[in-house]
Amino acid sequence: MDTSIIIALLGVVSSFAGYMLGSRRRKAECVGYELNNMQKAIQVWKEVAEYQAVEIATLRREIDDLKKELANIELKYRKQNK
Repeated sequence: MDTSIIIALLGVVSSFAGYMLGSRRRKAECVGYELNNMQKAIQVWKEVAEYQAVEIATLRREIDDLKKELANIELKYRKQNK
């Protein structure tokens, strides 16, 4: 009877210790997955921001070119109507 109680207690203690150690490991893995997902999200947003910066620069150049063209057309129109 004594050995069966000792075996049962060892089983309970080892189960509890396994749960506790496994719980810490799962929490650490979850934090690792969260950090990895955050890094991926940051990378995606960084790429989007870089793409938009290029697009904005391109559109600003186009706007400047159109403003110059409009100014030239206005100048020609004024000269023509004088």
